[in-house]
Amino acid sequence: MIKLLFQLLSAILLLGRAASRDVVFDDLFADQTVHQAKIPKTAHFVFTKTRPLSWLEFAGIKSSIVTLGCTKVNIWVAPGALFEENIWKLVLAFPEVQVRETAMPTTIYGNPVSVPAHVSDIVRLEAVYNEGGKCYTIYTSAS
Repeated sequence: MIKLLFQLLSAILLLGRAASRDVVFDDLFADQTVHQAKIPKTAHFVFTKTRPLSWLEFAGIKSSIVTLGCTKVNIWVAPGALFEENIWKLVLAFPEVQVRETAMPTTIYGNPVSVPAHVSDIVRLEAVYNEGGKCYTIYTSAS
């Protein structure tokens, strides 16, 4: 069922640019053993671009700690991301928060991926599969 979900996701992600990191989920299913019996209290957030953090995003990260009881919060970013503004400093002050660098995927199953939301989905799926936990998406809009 999960493999079908990944194949469906890969079929949706057909637009984009040239590949430098290709994601293929088939190798994730080589080991069919159960990795963990209990879901860890880990949250995963992905930021595909370095940009100012909104108060809504800050509230989502803080609520994963305070309300949902996550003991570890991974913030996945592209290598070299800078966190210079005050609101990022507030987030990074939480002892539960870890900044994790990862190369953002540019293809999945050889199909280009350029939409930031799709890139974020792929990184979150990889993080949850490899480390367990819960993944969150915070949608913000200027409208």
